[in-house]
Amino acid sequence: LYSIKQYPPALKEDLDKAIDNISYIEIKDKPKPLQRRTLEYMQMVYFLKDKVMKEVERKNPVENIPEQENAKKLLSSVGIDASIKEIPARKLSKIDKVKEMYLSKLNYLRLMGPYLQQKYLIHWLHESATKEMSKKIICYGLLSNQVYLKELEKNKKLDVVSLVENSIYGETLSIMNERTIVSAYIANFYFNYIYGLDNILNITNQEYLPNIINRKAFDFSKLDLSNINPNNNIIHEYPEFQEQINKLKQDLESLNIKRLKVEENINKVVSIPNKTQVLEDMKTLLETIKKEQERLELLIKKCEYFMKNNYEDYKRNRSIIEHIRNSIAHGNIGIDIFRGDYTTNDAVITFIDKKDDNTVFELELTAKDFNSISNDYNMSEIGKFLNKEQEDNNYTRGALYH
Repeated sequence: LYSIKQYPPALKEDLDKAIDNISYIEIKDKPKPLQRRTLEYMQMVYFLKDKVMKEVERKNPVENIPEQENAKKLLSSVGIDASIKEIPARKLSKIDKVKEMYLSKLNYLRLMGPYLQQKYLIHWLHESATKEMSKKIICYGLLSNQVYLKELEKNKKLDVVSLVENSIYGETLSIMNERTIVSAYIANFYFNYIYGLDNILNITNQEYLPNIINRKAFDFSKLDLSNINPNNNIIHEYPEFQEQINKLKQDLESLNIKRLKVEENINKVVSIPNKTQVLEDMKTLLETIKKEQERLELLIKKCEYFMKNNYEDYKRNRSIIEHIRNSIAHGNIGIDIFRGDYTTNDAVITFIDKKDDNTVFELELTAKDFNSISNDYNMSEIGKFLNKEQEDNNYTRGALYH
């Protein structure tokens, strides 16, 4: 919560004065020994926050609220130890970054009234203390985007500022902020990869290399993720791929033996009168075996080419996609908007994936680089797979025989 005694100005020279009139209010709750956070406990926490907000609006001191007789009795009834601390905004660790952010948007802020200027400054003060990007925030960002689009459809002459100041949704949507836009990036990733990974691109735990070769499962080595460089990336191996190649070779060897047997039988039958139909049947069988041999030989060459030239990219790219998917699913996402030139694309997103309390993946990258995972080239490769388009011969026959 923030205590505001003055609207921030849209003038550089008055910004410090405005910040001196803002305080950050930190509310902490802690269960007493043997006490759990029950429904009654959480209801009382919300009661405390509501009371603090009302006192802030009245410009009354708030640090002593937990010690007030009535509040103390209510908090004690559900086992809450609470403390409230009011910190001047100028003492916040990232206050200089907040000021730089505000000033970098000054031309945009000058188009707004004092109320929205205040909302933006408070938003950035809050962002300076909070990096986590929870599922709730992602969902809110997606909802905000939808409402903006719906409102703009009604009146295409509106810009974001006028929409916010004149729409009934204005107060709710007052911050067209970095998290809202990054939420759209995450949604883009979700629909292209997370849903697709489990339902279209591949079937988890049913890895079959010939399906990748024959475009029945997506070849993740096709993606260009060269600018995605995790700090930590436990990569899953696929030993079953080599096992599958060995099985194909065994099948081919069995066919070779069968072919020799059929050819031997043909040589025996050819000199026997009245065996014309038997001979024709054996020749038909031989042709079938030869075609299957050719198919398996080509498939084995393609698989071996894949293992030599594409396997490392496949497992790296798939690992990155799956780890980001897990980070989003478990809400292990952070965002720092105070980077670079303070644009949305400069914001830094952190993804962390854990297994049994161990970090198996950690990636820090700009929002721009994250969104590049869904760039035109990668979307084209996924589109080819979905449309079952054939690749050029560099990957198939041509590459194998040069």
